[in-house]
Amino acid sequence: MPPRAGLRRKLLETLRERERLWPLLVVAVPVAFNLWVLRAEATPVALPNDAAVHASMVRWAADRIAAGHLPLDGWYPDLALGSSRFHHYQSLPHVLTALPALAVGARAAVAWSTYLLLSLWPIAVYAGGRLLGLRRWPSALAALAAPLIVSRPGLGYEYGSYLWRGYGTWTQLWGAWFLPLSWGLSFRAVEEGGRFALAALVLALTVAVHLLTGYLALLSLAVFVLVRPS
Repeated sequence: MPPRAGLRRKLLETLRERERLWPLLVVAVPVAFNLWVLRAEATPVALPNDAAVHASMVRWAADRIAAGHLPLDGWYPDLALGSSRFHHYQSLPHVLTALPALAVGARAAVAWSTYLLLSLWPIAVYAGGRLLGLRRWPSALAALAAPLIVSRPGLGYEYGSYLWRGYGTWTQLWGAWFLPLSWGLSFRAVEEGGRFALAALVLALTVAVHLLTGYLALLSLAVFVLVRPS
């Protein structure tokens, strides 16, 4: 191979590697920003919103596990007159978070899960975009813009829904992570006619972690089936 041809080939390979790297660096920008700006959210403090109930449920689930029982059954007594809440509510996030809560406590486990899930959410947006068939740059720009979303009531997929000064809709944050992945995998399953089990699993997990987000994922699946690109 002539020296110039070899040099040109190496240059093209370097440019291709950088072309793949730059979108990932764009995704890293909002992630790094979130990790720094939201770092106080990892501090376990008294909770003034719905997150207090979630922390209480995590504590109850951790106590059940420590006592050798499954946390999917039993009477949850810490809200109003009590209820079989783990039967009637999206309790999968509480059960999963109860495992680290055995070591660090429920309040710290909820605080750290909120901090990490919210800070790293642009990664889920980027992955969802790629699964939907978007190129690297559009997916990266979607991840860059994702933390900027704001709704009028403040209960959407945004900071105000999850932060200490917000509403504390903690299970919705879990749904926000699964929704882009569910969209992408469902779209691929419909478009390519394969990997149905994986798409169904992630869709089921979306429903299990947050019911309303699961409804959105199911409605989107119907759209993917009925309105397919030519």
